[in-house]
Amino acid sequence: MKEMKETDIERLILDWLDSLPNSFPVKINVSGKPIKIGGVTKLIPFGSKYSRKGVSDILTCIDGKFYAFEVKTLTEFNYITKHIDRLLTMPLYQLNSKQEHVVHQYLFLQEVNRAKGVGRFVCNLKQVQGLVIGGNSEES
Repeated sequence: MKEMKETDIERLILDWLDSLPNSFPVKINVSGKPIKIGGVTKLIPFGSKYSRKGVSDILTCIDGKFYAFEVKTLTEFNYITKHIDRLLTMPLYQLNSKQEHVVHQYLFLQEVNRAKGVGRFVCNLKQVQGLVIGGNSEES
């Protein structure tokens, strides 16, 4: 069976969240200016002092509770689950751009959790439903 694309998972989650009463889901799109640095094109995000690196794909407020969901494919989710502790201990200059981005995403989710919201990496609708309906706040 072929793995679902991240955009398809996001669409399922957003459609479900949008169907809930008292829910306000938002899909976050990063915008910026592509700049070539040393032969590699990087997206330099537009921002201000209130901009944050690693902002989650989906933000929503449901009945006054704030949620941030960083959506990944199953393969990406398993990689992060297995390697996040190691990535967090490495200096940023030793990480490739994808690993660095994952670290920033993780740190953003931790800030959401610190502020009494729910921030998680997710790879399917069932995980989101468990967090929203079931109140399952276990780390994922």
